[in-house]
Amino acid sequence: MDRPPPPLPNLGRWSSWRPRVGDGSPALLLAGVALLELAQTGPLLRPETVLALVQTLPLAWRRRRPLAVWLAVALGAAVWAALGADGSYAALFGGPIAVYAVAACVGRPMSWLIFAATAIGVVAAFPLLGRPVPSVDAALLVAVVGTAWVMGDAARTHAAYTAGLEERAASLERSRQELARRIRLEERTRIARELHDVVAHHISMIAVQAETGPYLVTAGPEQATEGFAAIGETARRALTEMRRLLGVLRSEPDGSPALAPQPGFDDIPDLVAEVRQSGLAVDYAVRGEPRPLAAGVDLSAYRIVQEALTNVRRHAGPARAGVVVEFADRLIRLSVVDDGRGAGSDEGDGSAAGHGLVGIRERAAMLGGTVEAGPRPEGGYAMFVTIPLAPS
Repeated sequence: MDRPPPPLPNLGRWSSWRPRVGDGSPALLLAGVALLELAQTGPLLRPETVLALVQTLPLAWRRRRPLAVWLAVALGAAVWAALGADGSYAALFGGPIAVYAVAACVGRPMSWLIFAATAIGVVAAFPLLGRPVPSVDAALLVAVVGTAWVMGDAARTHAAYTAGLEERAASLERSRQELARRIRLEERTRIARELHDVVAHHISMIAVQAETGPYLVTAGPEQATEGFAAIGETARRALTEMRRLLGVLRSEPDGSPALAPQPGFDDIPDLVAEVRQSGLAVDYAVRGEPRPLAAGVDLSAYRIVQEALTNVRRHAGPARAGVVVEFADRLIRLSVVDDGRGAGSDEGDGSAAGHGLVGIRERAAMLGGTVEAGPRPEGGYAMFVTIPLAPS
């Protein structure tokens, strides 16, 4: 029997501690070097050791509390200078590091004041240590502190610039997603309106056939049976289209156009002829045995071919297109292929090609179908749509 694999380590906990380890390691390293220096000049149990630790260990909190860390380091350095005690060269790095942290994490006016206070403190410490001012050492230390401030300020500026770029990129991504959502909503609304007209047409037919029912009854049982069978068939078609319409909201009911005959499979040859007149060479073929289609499938087949040919005409350039409608046992396949330069656009953008492909996908998905579209290896663009003839 196979043993279960060992549990994975808790990487999330390490991720939360990693920034603290990164901040604390330099502080501990600097404190360790300072202690080694002091150990070479005398015992560690003396005030200089405490002052060295005060100037180094707080650096572990330099990014979270930069002003407090700078104040601790500055006080340690001031006490060390006032006592005139022997110090550590490693501890002297605490001041520039604290100034860098302030410049990187705090606004420029405050960081400038901190730099000025540090530079004045460095110059003032030399007389307390019995060294002449001005001197090369004092100028060198001030230059080191100034360099630390410049580097920290540059890091803060770069971080702010990067954050601004990320925010703009996030805003653009949100806008792109919102645009894609609006495009899908518009397509679904347009499809819903067309299907609404189809369903309304069926309901109207049911009403007309029901009104003729009394006359058919008086005409004879055979005519009445045929009439009620027609009502039942029309009602079933209306229910089928209504199921496809569920979930698609029809907005702006006021001012909707009047009911009109919708195009279908039988109108595709006229569509192809119209496209040919616009200058695009189109080959059209029907495979299999054509059969009557449900109103929603009939309308969508026409609209899908129409959208695909529109994309070819707009984006393929000088090209030749081929349209094939294939009737299989329980489904219909639509193929639109061209040898041009391809649509070259993502369906999520706001271009016409993207808009049309979104509509095609919405129509196919509403009918339980699938869409495959993309550039062809030999050049051009291909789109294959499969739609089941029976409602899913």
